[in-house]
Amino acid sequence: MKHIIYLATVAILLLGSCTKQVQTLPVEQYDGYIFFSQDVETKAALIGSKDKIDKFGVVGFKYDNSSSWNSHVSTNPSPNVFQASTMPQIVTCDDNGYGTYSPLQGWSNTLKYSFFAYYPVGNPYVSLVNGTGVPSIKYSVNTSDLRSSMIDVMVARSVDQEWNSNSTSNGNVALRFEHCLSGLAMNIKNSTTAPLIIKYIIMEISGIQYKEITIPLDGGATEAVEEDIYGYFAIIPNSTERSIAVGGKVEIADKLILIPQSEDLSIQLEIIYERAASGGFPSSENTVRIPLAGSDDNPQYLRTSLTKGTKHLIQLNFKDSTVEAQMGSGAWNDPISVGSTFN
Repeated sequence: MKHIIYLATVAILLLGSCTKQVQTLPVEQYDGYIFFSQDVETKAALIGSKDKIDKFGVVGFKYDNSSSWNSHVSTNPSPNVFQASTMPQIVTCDDNGYGTYSPLQGWSNTLKYSFFAYYPVGNPYVSLVNGTGVPSIKYSVNTSDLRSSMIDVMVARSVDQEWNSNSTSNGNVALRFEHCLSGLAMNIKNSTTAPLIIKYIIMEISGIQYKEITIPLDGGATEAVEEDIYGYFAIIPNSTERSIAVGGKVEIADKLILIPQSEDLSIQLEIIYERAASGGFPSSENTVRIPLAGSDDNPQYLRTSLTKGTKHLIQLNFKDSTVEAQMGSGAWNDPISVGSTFN
């Protein structure tokens, strides 16, 4: 009997010891979920019929809260916030810009988090290319049909985030995206004494330098694959852009998106238009080539390099006897909320 009592006493003491050890461990908090959001008002002319991005991909890392992303990435880590089978994690956005995904992941109060996102996701010309370290995407163009692969590629990052139970964000990660490519747009002004109808524009471009670019999602240096590309592109005004009143100005929504390059493109335009006669429309169809072709030994071109996050603008001014052309440029809102595009 004494032996049995002794064993029971030892068991109680051991149980008390284990309980005391558990109480000294940090208590994880998973009552707050990780959410992503966007707040967008955009024309979104280059991302289809929707006026907001419908989905984007996210890669997430979590690590000790005494560390930092710069220290953690030096260990060449694997993403570990979302399930490996779903990398990248697809975040689907509602009409108000709030993102959802499944299964939801919770914040730990003993860890830091870094998130890297990109748009578009599920596109044949954009792919996630590395599984460890700094995540990167590769964008490739269709060299036989450039227009089919012209998409507004954007990336975002949010590093060293921690759960804060007192934060008003309620666990939300607000991603701010940057344009990775360059835009080529057209602005037309009617300085003549009669209305114009722009039917279509043929843009002839030589000197396109790259067919592929690898883009680190942390904003690091890109790597591009060279290929000399030449192409013809039809620019088609929509129904509200086609007619330009006297003194009016319009920017054509139909634009080109190209990989940035420091070397100049060479551009020629052929514009097919109508100008109202004294009796009004219809009038005869006219064609103007800009700039006027020089000799075979000295051809004339519009020229521009392509800067990341910049809309390069071909500005055309129709006058009664001439058409003036010049190149200009303007930055996008960069960085921007998810969904903003060339505007």
